[in-house]
Amino acid sequence: MATVAKSTLRGYDDFLSNFEDAIERGGKRPENISIALIDIDLFGRINKEHGRASGDAIIHHLARVLQDTVEDAGRIFRYGGDAFMILFESQEKEQAFLLIEEARRRLGEPQSITVGSKALSLDVSISCGVAAYPDDGAKSNDVIRKCSEALYRAKISGRNKVSLAREEK
Repeated sequence: MATVAKSTLRGYDDFLSNFEDAIERGGKRPENISIALIDIDLFGRINKEHGRASGDAIIHHLARVLQDTVEDAGRIFRYGGDAFMILFESQEKEQAFLLIEEARRRLGEPQSITVGSKALSLDVSISCGVAAYPDDGAKSNDVIRKCSEALYRAKISGRNKVSLAREEK
């Protein structure tokens, strides 16, 4: 399994800059550019019950799972807290959905996390939203909003799900 060093994870500002650059490169003939927002379910409970070091270990484990699943199809950015954003250039929304669904499934398997000298067996799940440019918006902030709304739908409908952005009526 590949390791993901803290320094390799770029933040939200880098994500936004890369996303807007990808949209601009598309020009008048845009290709699908998909994004995914991933959030660990009930993360506060993990920190409270097992300590922040365990929470940090889960975040790093999720980053490795995402890296192993996405490989060269997308770039991973730390959104903040326990959330990640992935930028998939030249990937349709459905293709991005399948990759994120695979990461969700992998993370849903029993996890053994080592914190210091202690091994913990934790049940961890993620909820995710997936949206695409230009299908879900003409501007980056519109697509990000749709992606956030899809994540919210996954959370309120029971967590441990991947939801696609949907067309507003």
